[in-house]
Amino acid sequence: MSIGTEVGERVEAVPELVVKKVKRKASAYNRKYKAAFKRVSKKYKKNNGEWKKGGFKAAVKAAHKEVKK
Repeated sequence: MSIGTEVGERVEAVPELVVKKVKRKASAYNRKYKAAFKRVSKKYKKNNGEWKKGGFKAAVKAAHKEVKK
């Protein structure tokens, strides 16, 4: 099968390869950290949902500390 672009020129049609992207499996630590971050993050946010000054960094540190126990 060929597709002509100009007179006398032939371009071969190449079938597209379908590449499946394999998702990585989250580690046990990653799952525990995610849950801990959700619990801890409320303390470091304002009432309107924005992060307090330095709140995100503090929440990350606190979540890691909680999972480490």
